[in-house]
Amino acid sequence: MLNLSIEKNVQLLQRTEFMQHYLLSDGTDTGHLVVYHIVDGVDVMYVDCHVKCAVLKFDAPQDAMAITHCYMGEVQFELDSEDSLEGGDLGISRTFFKNQMFSFPTKTFHGVTIVFSSKNAVNEIQAAFCNFNIDFNAVYEKVLSLRSNVRICSDKRILNIFSELYLVPKSMRLTYLKLKILEIFAYLKDAPLIHFLHAPKRLSRKNEDKIELVVSFIRENLDEHYTIEDLASKLDMSATLLKKCFKTAYGESIYAYLKNYRMKIAAEYLAKDELPIFEIANRVGYINSSKFTAAFKQVIGQTPKEYRSEHV
Repeated sequence: MLNLSIEKNVQLLQRTEFMQHYLLSDGTDTGHLVVYHIVDGVDVMYVDCHVKCAVLKFDAPQDAMAITHCYMGEVQFELDSEDSLEGGDLGISRTFFKNQMFSFPTKTFHGVTIVFSSKNAVNEIQAAFCNFNIDFNAVYEKVLSLRSNVRICSDKRILNIFSELYLVPKSMRLTYLKLKILEIFAYLKDAPLIHFLHAPKRLSRKNEDKIELVVSFIRENLDEHYTIEDLASKLDMSATLLKKCFKTAYGESIYAYLKNYRMKIAAEYLAKDELPIFEIANRVGYINSSKFTAAFKQVIGQTPKEYRSEHV
């Protein structure tokens, strides 16, 4: 059975032959994680969290395959944090157990993770459902061949498969989960996973809002200079996550975006012929006029004087 290391924020509440119930706590808020053992190498975790983050250390192999459905809320992983899951999303991960820090930005996460710890686990499933026309090993190899994590946004079929997992009485979960694993493999058999692998990355709604906040902030404060760390602290996110999310949203780094935007605003000022060039430079964050001229020419293709003479 999949075990969770007992850390200072984790308490084992109940253990049976086929189930383990853990309490998560950050000192103020709590969460619950219940693990059901299906067959050797296959476990299902029900997670109901209302903490902001949790350190979770599992005894699973680091390359174990995990299929996570987010029913409600949001979860971000220590690794690949820009690929967070929101309500309705399905994630297929080979790096799930390389994470130890799991963040829940909205302090709400309700979901299920199905864990396949080894290839032998799939053989167990194949033997249990030998009468069904599904090659479980082929489906497993299909997922492994992606060599990357996959995020599938909510659709009707995913909703139909997973919504019932949250409604079944606890007393019936173990038997019911075995049947649901069959249905999930049937879904993966037909799903165009390679399409989802190459689909453009999508930010969570929360991170989209944060990126728009930082864009508004830097646009309104062009004459000021802030480090990535300064901006990240204003948004309550790491500098690394801010850089990744910004690049995903805008296709360029924050510094590149800011430089291009500064030159765009400078060009608008120059076309009005009202302010001296050194004052325009100051307004867009340049104290040194020579550095402003060099940056303007790099972005616009002309010096500020040349641009003004052509546009006034």
